[in-house]
Amino acid sequence: MNSCFANLVILLHRNKMNLRSRIILSYIFLCIVWGTTWSIVKIGLGIFPPILYAALRFLIASIVLGLFVKKIPSTILKDRTFRKIVLILTLFEYSLSFVLMYFGQIYISSSLASVLFATFPLMVAIVTHYSIPDDRLNKRQYAGIIFGFIGVFVLFAPSSEPLSSSVILGMLAILLSAFLQSISVIVVRKYGQSYSSMHYNFLAMVLSTLLLLFMSFCFEDFSSTYFSRNGILSLLFLGIFGLALPYVIYFWLIKYLKPQILSLSAFITPLIAIAIGLLWLNETWTHQMTLGSIAVILGILITLWDTTLVKRIDHSS
Repeated sequence: MNSCFANLVILLHRNKMNLRSRIILSYIFLCIVWGTTWSIVKIGLGIFPPILYAALRFLIASIVLGLFVKKIPSTILKDRTFRKIVLILTLFEYSLSFVLMYFGQIYISSSLASVLFATFPLMVAIVTHYSIPDDRLNKRQYAGIIFGFIGVFVLFAPSSEPLSSSVILGMLAILLSAFLQSISVIVVRKYGQSYSSMHYNFLAMVLSTLLLLFMSFCFEDFSSTYFSRNGILSLLFLGIFGLALPYVIYFWLIKYLKPQILSLSAFITPLIAIAIGLLWLNETWTHQMTLGSIAVILGILITLWDTTLVKRIDHSS
């Protein structure tokens, strides 16, 4: 498994592969992996307390990343901007957002959770509009994102639960999680260009592990916790292929893709979840799901059409 991880990391940094090809392959990989995480998280939450589950996931991811992180220069560790990036990632991208995400999935279905998290592109667009003047959205792009967002709701409408108080709390937790992650994306885009994504992700995950373990020790009950085969497998998948590798790729892509474009992966992951439901969980397929899927795809096409996804890069550097 570690050799597979290493090969994928090496593939991303091979100079022989065209940059545009690396970006496209990386984007596809993220969509496929993140499309599977919602159902796997749901399985794990039936075994582990949510904060402990998140902490163990970060622990595994930190160990894996640690195998590939080169020595971090002391000058970088003393850099105030770098430390701010690590702090924001620790709190907004990882610790708080994942606790909220796991808490939400206790009370709502994984499909509804993925729908709510699909508001992520809208939140990124709003934060970007007020934070990065060069990345303002035009009317067509706003229309495309909104159209895709409507499609996602149409897609999952049949599986929505009644709005009890616990369901409302779960929904709000997922929405807040998406908002916190949108902030971290913009921070990295604005200030993380000159730093290694491997460095700040590794440090943020280590700090998140320690913080979440402390929170779990203070607030959670371990009396019914047990390490079953399914629980261990879910942790390994989520830690390595659902966190360590994807987040390094994700923040590498931020350097080349506009945040709005990159965040559109939140629209594609529900489609992957449908495929998993049909092939693995034997879920049914309805005309409403077909209409929702078409709307999502059209929303993505409207947003991306005639848009330069990859920034110009000085290949001589």
